[in-house]
Order: sequence, then structure tokens, then C-alpha cells
Amino acid sequence: MQLNQAMFIDKFCNEATQVKEKIEGALGALNENPENNDEILVIKRASHSLKGLSLMLKFTAVGQLMAAAEQVSEKFANGGRGADPDYLYLLMEVLTALDESIDKIKSGEGNSLNWDELTEKLKQL
Repeated sequence: MQLNQAMFIDKFCNEATQVKEKIEGALGALNENPENNDEILVIKRASHSLKGLSLMLKFTAVGQLMAAAEQVSEKFANGGRGADPDYLYLLMEVLTALDESIDKIKSGEGNSLNWDELTEKLKQL
């Protein structure tokens, strides 16, 4: 059985908005206390959640971006060194990408998204 993307656009956009808000909140807390691994784990879990939904609905670019955000967040959480400025900056870029993704998906252009460059930057961190 193949899923009809159109039936799930609103659900996806609501979930993506909630994930974006969770990441924004965690980033704010990390700016105050970069050593707070709990906030890094919030980002990891939020990224994981949206990754699954994105890939299920075949919004591959968003799914891959969120997979990279999840992986780098896990790396920083497990490293015990907290968040560094490069990590925080790239996550701000992820938030911008999510905003653009939500807009494009709402307008029916979700399959044209390409976050390969940002995804690669996250993987290299």
C-alpha cells in the first residue's frame, strides 16, 4: 500500500513546526549553558521523530537532514563536551531549512527540496 502524501501534509507541517519549536527552545537553553546534555538530547529526539515521518512520506531531503541532525546531536551528547559554536550554528541553519521545507511542502513543492549541502556539513561536524 502506498501512502498519499497529500493526505498527510497538514499532519507533517504541524509535526515539523513542533520539532522546530523544540529545537529552538533547546538552542536557547544551550546558548545559556552549552554543557547541558539534556538539551542536546531534546534535539536528538525531536530530529529522530521528524526523520521518521519525513521518510515515511517520502520527503527524503528533510528526512536525510533530520537524520544528520540526530546523528550529530547523539555524537555531542555522548561526547560529554556539550555544544560547540559550530554545532549551534548548523542547528540554526537546520531551523531555517525547516521553515523553508514547511512552506514548500504546503505549496506542493516538497519533493523539490534539496538539503544535501547542509546535511553534509552536519555529517562532517
